Amino acid sequence: PVLDALGWSRMPQQSMPNNLGTRKRPDYCLFTSPKDFIIAAEADPPTLFRISATVLEAKMWGHPLARLSKEATPGWFPSQQIQDYLNHAKDAGGKRFFNWAILTNGKEWRLYTDRSSVGAYFSFHLVRDTEFCSLDDFRLFCALFRSRAFERSEDGSCFLDQVREQS
Repeated sequence: PVLDALGWSRMPQQSMPNNLGTRKRPDYCLFTSPKDFIIAAEADPPTLFRISATVLEAKMWGHPLARLSKEATPGWFPSQQIQDYLNHAKDAGGKRFFNWAILTNGKEWRLYTDRSSVGAYFSFHLVRDTEFCSLDDFRLFCALFRSRAFERSEDGSCFLDQVREQS
């Protein structure tokens, strides 16, 4: 429901081809338009990633994002999965498919970009303990994680790139 409210069309992991070039498939490929989603549903792996606005790795509610995974991805930190997706999100010529990726456990939402140092991210706490964020903070969350924030202009940049450059 949160992704729907943020304007995303999404393809879950089980609908993706196995040979994406990464060690593991992301939980979701996200699309800024239903048209892109329809095209991606019939696409080969490079085209699927090229059409995706980003990928999202969703952990169990409240799963600590700074702890090694023991079951689904043994020995990996969730952030390593995101970095792996970003590292492989390019074509054979090195052109990037997308520059941003999302990691969440429902309570905490993180944005990662290939344009920062490894391990750097922006973190937003939608819920802390049992308390939901303030209305102003929720508006910020919506602005940063909505599908429109990832829409690329002709030069390949998006709203998030502009925010990062100004911070």
